[in-house]
Amino acid sequence: MTRVRRWRTAALMSVGVFLVALVGSVFYARSLPPQHTATAVVQFSPRATKNGGVVGGETVASTAAGYVAFMGAPATIQAVGDDIGSEPATLKAGLRVTLLPTTTTVTVEYTAADAEAAATGANAMAAAAVARAKSDDLVTASELASAAPPLNPSGPQRLAILAAGLVLAVLLAGLVVVVIVVIPSRRWTVTQWLDRHDPDSPGRSPRCGDLHGAKRAEC
Repeated sequence: MTRVRRWRTAALMSVGVFLVALVGSVFYARSLPPQHTATAVVQFSPRATKNGGVVGGETVASTAAGYVAFMGAPATIQAVGDDIGSEPATLKAGLRVTLLPTTTTVTVEYTAADAEAAATGANAMAAAAVARAKSDDLVTASELASAAPPLNPSGPQRLAILAAGLVLAVLLAGLVVVVIVVIPSRRWTVTQWLDRHDPDSPGRSPRCGDLHGAKRAEC
């Protein structure tokens, strides 16, 4: 295959690969269902001690961190899932509980395909933490802000998916050019170099200076 023909073939194939990858990413981005994220906020406060004092701030913060683990525990997810009619695996996948830095405030985020389901999941998990804190000797908990059904989807990030698809399409198109044009050209260059510098190179046509006797005379 001549160099011009290799370039022509590479151009056609790279354009085809580029279009297929780009169109595939567009269809993939459009096929993803919308996601909605609702957020509830739980505030932990020190409980009064028996001697009339209050629990220290560091203790409250560490206890609040324990409630983050409590809300992510399998038993809690199972119980809350049963209450709202959600599969535990689905609830776990959409749940994100975070203790805000240097505070005793915890945000409970739940992401679901339906906006109402997102709010229900976040509020149910926050309510579980508040209920658990009622019997806690160190802290009290209150739902500082209930989750409302989000007005707009939080995902998927279709533009990011399309950007990634575009990059992938360019890389694949470039790979086609490398395989069809660059590698064969490099291989041919190496073969030419060996023919010139390595007398024992396979396929090398012998020069007259390398022949002996009758063969050299014939040359």
